[in-house]
Amino acid sequence: MHEVRQGELVLENTRAIFGLPAATNYVVRVRMCVKELLRLRGTRLPGVGFRSSQGGGYLLGALPDDKELWLGADYFDADKRHRIGTMVHTACKFVVGQWYSLQVEARGTHIQLLVDGRRIIDTQDESFSQGTVKLLAGNARVHFDDFSVQLLP
Repeated sequence: MHEVRQGELVLENTRAIFGLPAATNYVVRVRMCVKELLRLRGTRLPGVGFRSSQGGGYLLGALPDDKELWLGADYFDADKRHRIGTMVHTACKFVVGQWYSLQVEARGTHIQLLVDGRRIIDTQDESFSQGTVKLLAGNARVHFDDFSVQLLP
């Protein structure tokens, strides 16, 4: 399910994908609020995907009421099986019903993730060099607001 309510994009157990398939360096800013966790099979985290393509991409996810923010890679192995690998996880609590400002900056191999203006993850990786941006609901009903993508030189 997806809809716009009072200017907020509402996603439930789905994702929204935004163009820029060849974009390499950009800053993604979005406010996110997990309104409800859904009792569905599997664990899919709400968050932001970036530099995404058919071959995979980066995922920033947070399981509400957990104590970690997670950066990983979404990819297909040599046997064409879907895989998700953890790159970095760090202490950062997300609470259901609370709004958070997320910022993802991808510039070359440098990736920075900020939550409410605080740098939470600062790392280097060269797995994915370009691709689209996704807003992910995972197994939740999530509201997104104030979404922007700023292309960098």
